[in-house]
Amino acid sequence: MLYELKRSLMIRLILLMAVIISGCVIYFVESYRYQQKHMLLEKLSTSYVSLIEANISQALSATYPAAAMVRMQNGSTQGFEKLAVEMLPFYSGASALELAPAGVIRQVIPESGNEAVIGYDLLQDQSKNKPAFLARATGQLTLEGPIELKQGGVGAIGRLPVYLSDQQGKNIFWGFSSVLIRFPEILDQASLFRLESGGFAYQLSRLDALSGKEELIAGSDAPLIDDFESYDIRVPNGLWMFRVSPEKGYRDNFLLTLEIMIAVIFAVLLL
Repeated sequence: MLYELKRSLMIRLILLMAVIISGCVIYFVESYRYQQKHMLLEKLSTSYVSLIEANISQALSATYPAAAMVRMQNGSTQGFEKLAVEMLPFYSGASALELAPAGVIRQVIPESGNEAVIGYDLLQDQSKNKPAFLARATGQLTLEGPIELKQGGVGAIGRLPVYLSDQQGKNIFWGFSSVLIRFPEILDQASLFRLESGGFAYQLSRLDALSGKEELIAGSDAPLIDDFESYDIRVPNGLWMFRVSPEKGYRDNFLLTLEIMIAVIFAVLLL
């Protein structure tokens, strides 16, 4: 009787030890896998964020040569068409260039497909063109959108205010040098579709600095899980947010089930 009791206690102790050891092994294996997946996702995300930032920055920088030309010619736009035609191929993501003396769009290159914006007064209605008024007030490049474009489609517009110096050295507002960025073309350059094919969900949204509202720019068909990675993308007068997560989460249920089965077999073999 005493022998049987001792044997029963020994079996229970062995079984308990097996369960504890198996549980620890599974915990550490899962923790390691979780950390590795997090690290992979972090590296992957930062590379996409850097690429998006670089594409936007490169496209927006197209406004500076046109503005410099206007200043050098004391407000004259002569040669803009030739300059824009030569420039555009070198500014990936820039779809069109505009000049708006006194805030009225007078020239856009290429003109074909963009005729609808010619003659549009950016400073006629502050409620509709807040970024243009902000650019004029601050003297800084601003980014409007993504928005529905007058010429059709969706895009964002970078507006750089141009100032000329009068005889007293005072800065006088001349107008805007602008660049059009079309969506989803600018994002296609970042090959976000590869995230989906790799089993990741993503979401790119913007925080409007003027309204404080968050608006979706692009996203995968699969929704984000709660435990997503989030990265900020700084753009002129605004903030974009890039969020990404594994479509099926960080845990692999199949591998976890397999590990539990192995743990059970291990415990049985010890008996």
